[in-house]
Amino acid sequence: MRRISYLWLGVLPAAVSLLLAGCGGGDSGSSSIPKSSEEAASELEKTFKDTSEPGMKKQANQASQALKNKNYKKAAETLTRMQKQKGLKFQQRMQIRNSRAALEKEIAEGLESSDPKERERARAARRRLQQLNQQQMQNR
Repeated sequence: MRRISYLWLGVLPAAVSLLLAGCGGGDSGSSSIPKSSEEAASELEKTFKDTSEPGMKKQANQASQALKNKNYKKAAETLTRMQKQKGLKFQQRMQIRNSRAALEKEIAEGLESSDPKERERARAARRRLQQLNQQQMQNR
């Protein structure tokens, strides 16, 4: 039994690192989480610039602007709306997910900020994100 536990201690971290690294191939920038909300905004614009769906392009632009302006609540709402859309291509779905991850990272950093206004903005965005997540879970 102990031998199995030790085996999992070696296998599990390796499996997690492989999952995080991805399977390679394709555009490496499209599968990585952007380092900042500005980078996420740029990647979101690139991914949706050639979409034939005008409503989706408009939402991508709204999310991008919200990310650039650090309007975290608006970005969370728009990205959540985008996630619910049917007919998204894999790359589009991944970019929405990555943009949301970058947003969550910035919210977490904002919660640690020494600037009280930044902390309050991050708290409000975190509350809104939690509400949106709860709504998504209830709708499933």
